Amino acid sequence: MSAPAATAEQCAALALDLAPLLMRLMRQELNAQEALDLTVPQFRTLRFVARNPATSLSDVAEHLGMTLPAASKLVDQLLEQQLITRATAVDDRRRAELTLTARGEAARHLATAAAQARLAGRLSSLSSAELEACMHTLQILRACVVPTSEGQEETVANPTAAQR
Repeated sequence: MSAPAATAEQCAALALDLAPLLMRLMRQELNAQEALDLTVPQFRTLRFVARNPATSLSDVAEHLGMTLPAASKLVDQLLEQQLITRATAVDDRRRAELTLTARGEAARHLATAAAQARLAGRLSSLSSAELEACMHTLQILRACVVPTSEGQEETVANPTAAQR
């Protein structure tokens, strides 16, 4: 007797259960990297700004699901750490554009590599076939949740993106 077919609702429930577990793993790794001194929202901001150079504070707030004042405080911390710069947009003096500094790019790269290494360590016990199935499933999931017009997160499958 075969197992019943999975439903979209079951897949969605599993994905929602998995998301906080992955975030906890990322937080643990960022905490272990004391030299970086990054919180998960700061790390996510660095990754977002790297994918969206000259982005605005409003874009960062929307990406993180934060209020503008909370995002502004977070950005001020990254400015203080010299991980990003804020400049006035040439076409709209009311708009500030955020860009990674070389130090911010280095921190983003180190944090990404550390988080990927920790997750890879957890996945290392899987067989080649299981890893292929996992990769295929994650690519399908990403295609379902990321509109083609949006930038995509860096992935283990795309090492050149991780080097940006």
